[in-house]
Amino acid sequence: MKNLARMQLLLLMAAILIGTGCRKRVTATDEDMSEYGWVLYAEGKFVESNEWFVSAVIRDTTYKDGYNGQGWTYGKLGEIDSSVFRFEKGLEKALTDTTWDDRKLLLRDPPHDPAKECIAGLTLAYHAQNTHGKAIENGLRFLTMAGDTSFAVIAESDRPVWKFSRDNNLDSRHIIWTIASSYFAEGKFSESLEQVNRLNVGDLSADFSTVEGIQKLAAEIERIRETL
Repeated sequence: MKNLARMQLLLLMAAILIGTGCRKRVTATDEDMSEYGWVLYAEGKFVESNEWFVSAVIRDTTYKDGYNGQGWTYGKLGEIDSSVFRFEKGLEKALTDTTWDDRKLLLRDPPHDPAKECIAGLTLAYHAQNTHGKAIENGLRFLTMAGDTSFAVIAESDRPVWKFSRDNNLDSRHIIWTIASSYFAEGKFSESLEQVNRLNVGDLSADFSTVEGIQKLAAEIERIRETL
């Protein structure tokens, strides 16, 4: 079904780009533009993907998923300040107004929720920007919204409630790791350890009064990053 939907979208965008000889010309909506942007995003074509998200927002400045897509693509392109700005813009709009287009996104399979995705993106972007206090703040807020506040790995197969609808390889574990890493960067080692242990089958212990204990936690944060 996903491949069929993707093919239909590609055919629609081809019709929009090429045009037809019919009296009525096919016109792309902001939703069409944004969805095609996500197709390109999944293919790793982040520059082209970003252009479609920008076009979606030019078409409709209230379309939250266009800002959301810009946030993710700017992040992939390493333009972190632009990523933060777009995520903040999209989140502000998503929390102040709900339109029929927003509801349609939520009714998709899987559902697309720009508000949650903007907050998740902000967590990662602020971490990349070394603005760790805001990364923690947004990360904790996100986990509450996503229903993963109490998530912890008990068995290797355990998975959280939320995963990114546009990339199944990204889920709430990445947000928990980011919170742990940001706590560590702020020197809040006990808080960092608490988040780290949510991602471990067995709990880690460390004495933070020693350099060895801090190094042990740093090594564990790095090890977990490689496993996500």
